[in-house]
Amino acid sequence: MGVAIKKRFGRITPSMHEPPLAWPDPVTRLTRGYDCSHLCGLLRHADIIRVSLRGYSIDKKRQSPKRLRSFLHYLHSHHTIMLLHLLIPIIYLATSILIFHLALHCHSQTHRYYFLPFFLLFASLSITSSTHFIWIPGLTSLWTQAMVLNVPHVFCLLYIRKWPVPRPPATSPPLSRFARFRYQWQATYRLWGNPQLISVSPDSNTTSDTDKSSQPISVFLFLRLVKLPIYYYINFEILPTLVAAVFSEIYPEDVSEEKQILLRRWHDVTTRDFLIRAYVSVIWVWQSVVYLDGTNAILASFFVSIGLDRPWDWPPLFGNPNSITSLRTFWSRFWHKIALQPYTCIGRALARQLNFRSDSYECKVFVAFIVFGLSGVSHGLVSWQIGRDGWTDVWWFMVNFIACLMETIFLQHFLPAFGYQRELKSVKESWLGAFIGRVWVFAFFFWSVPKWQYPAMYKDALQARQMAVWSLIFSKMITSAERG
Repeated sequence: MGVAIKKRFGRITPSMHEPPLAWPDPVTRLTRGYDCSHLCGLLRHADIIRVSLRGYSIDKKRQSPKRLRSFLHYLHSHHTIMLLHLLIPIIYLATSILIFHLALHCHSQTHRYYFLPFFLLFASLSITSSTHFIWIPGLTSLWTQAMVLNVPHVFCLLYIRKWPVPRPPATSPPLSRFARFRYQWQATYRLWGNPQLISVSPDSNTTSDTDKSSQPISVFLFLRLVKLPIYYYINFEILPTLVAAVFSEIYPEDVSEEKQILLRRWHDVTTRDFLIRAYVSVIWVWQSVVYLDGTNAILASFFVSIGLDRPWDWPPLFGNPNSITSLRTFWSRFWHKIALQPYTCIGRALARQLNFRSDSYECKVFVAFIVFGLSGVSHGLVSWQIGRDGWTDVWWFMVNFIACLMETIFLQHFLPAFGYQRELKSVKESWLGAFIGRVWVFAFFFWSVPKWQYPAMYKDALQARQMAVWSLIFSKMITSAERG
C-alpha cells in the first residue's frame, strides 16, 4: 500500500498522531459491529483506501505543488464517485416506492400484478447495492433488513390482503387535483413503511384518533431521544471496557468450530469458554435492541417532529424484559413484531391452500413454522449480503421453532396429563415459575447462540489478526523506504 502511494504521489511519511492503520481490536470491533470481511475486501480492491490520507501525512518539503494538486484532485474525484455510489440504492428504493404507489392506487386488482415484477426487480437491486453503504458502519445490515422485510409486506398488502384503493371519506368535500395528489401520497406513505399496519384499516385506511393516547409531542421526543446517548455510552464506552477487562481479547481459538460444541465436550469447558459463551448468548439481544430501537427512535422523532406522523403511530418496539418467562414469551411478548403481520399473513395464505382449518392446532403450528422460517431466510439474506454464511441464521430460527413447539407440548399437553392443573398454573404464574422459565431461556441460548454466532466471530477475529500482521508489515516497509 505504501509503495503504491509512493510511486504515484512521491514521498509519504507516517503521521505522528496515529498508526498507519488504526484497526480496532477484536473485542472492540465485535461489540461495535464492524464488518471486517468487507473492510478487508475494500483494502484489497478499492483505490480510495490505497490513497487515503488516514494515518499518513504528505512531506510537503519534498512535494511539488503540481503533484500535490494532482493528489488532491485524485482524492476528491474518488470521494465524489463514492458519494455517487451511495445514491444508487436510494434511487432503486425511490423507484420501488413509485411502483408501489402506482400499484396501490390501481383500481384493477388484475392490473396490480403487472407492477409486481418491476417492484421485485428494483427492491432486489436496492438490496444488492446496499454494499455501497459499507463506509457507514451498520447501515448495510439495517438497509438490507428493512428492504427484505418490505418485500413480503408489500406482497401481502397488495396481493394477499388485496388492500382497497385509498379514498377520501365520503363526507369530505371534493378535493382539488393537488389535494387529491397529496392525499394519495400520504396514503402511500402510511402504508408502504407500515408492516404492522398501525393506525390503518382496509375500510377507511385510517382509524379514528379519539381513542388514542394524547402524549405530548415534547414528551414523546424526549423519551425517544434520551435513549440515544444512553445506548451510545453503554454500548461504546462501558461495554467494551468491561469486555476487555474480563476477556482481554477474543482470539480465533476462542470461537473456533470446536468451541461451538457444548454437550459433547462439557468436561473440557474452561472458565474462559463459559464466560465467552455467556457473553455471546445475551449480547446479540442487547445489540439488536440498541441498533433497532435506536434507529426506531431517530425515525420516530424525525417524522413526528415534521408532522407526518403522530406519537401513537410509533409504539415501543420491544416489550418489557420482565415479560420473559419462557422461550415463547421471549418471541411473543418481548421481541419486536415488525415482521409478524406480513409473515403471519403469508403463513395463513399457505395454510388455506393446504386446506388447514383456521382455528385448528395444526394450522397454528404451520403458521408458526412459516413465521420462523421466513425470519431465518430474511436474516440469512442479510448475512449473505454482508459476506457471511446465511444458513446458520436459517438453522437457528428453525431450532427456535422446534424448541417453542416442544415447550408448548410440555406445558400444555404433557404436564396437564398428570392432573393438578390448578396447582401447575399457580406455579407458572409465581416468581418460581418465572425464574425457571428464564433459566430455561438462558440455557437454550447458551447452547444454541454460539453455534449461530461463532462462525462469523471466528472469521472476523481471524481477519483482525491478519490485518494486524499486515499493518505491522506495511509500517516496517514504509520505515525502511524512508531510511533508504
